[in-house]
Amino acid sequence: MKEDAREIYRVLVKHGKKVLYSEEFVRAFHQKHHYRTSVAEHTLQVAAISVRLCRFLERHGIAVDERAAVRGALMHDLGMIGRREKYKNDLECSQRHPGESAEVARRLYPDLDKKTEDIILRHMWPVKLYPPPTSIESIIVSLADKWGSITDLLPFAQPWEHRWAGTFVKD
Repeated sequence: MKEDAREIYRVLVKHGKKVLYSEEFVRAFHQKHHYRTSVAEHTLQVAAISVRLCRFLERHGIAVDERAAVRGALMHDLGMIGRREKYKNDLECSQRHPGESAEVARRLYPDLDKKTEDIILRHMWPVKLYPPPTSIESIIVSLADKWGSITDLLPFAQPWEHRWAGTFVKD
């Protein structure tokens, strides 16, 4: 594993261990996201991109809450687990899953902070114009989410390397 991947792995475990080893996250490996990836694989990609963006901004003097960004990224799509049973179509899923993801996040973290909850609720921006981001971390996760979705949808895009993704699956 490359050093960058090892560092990101450490950051994800540091800030999101409870999510990564949750039953919800295990189920996310068995739920298709868009085209090539599962919800869990997409989520790990969004979290990794978010860490890289946070580190980039910090190197340029912009303070960010890496913990909130990582937790928001790891939980932003957990509400879409069981999407074929819960939603009539993909449009309904795109509208409702942020709120349901926030509910899952509150179950995992009963003391969930407002910033992390807002990241989850607002991650569909700018596809959904309302509610707009309220923090730099919300913008980071929204952008990382769109990048991850694009790489999943476009056949010529290189998928993210998630060789260590299976590390989080319980036997």
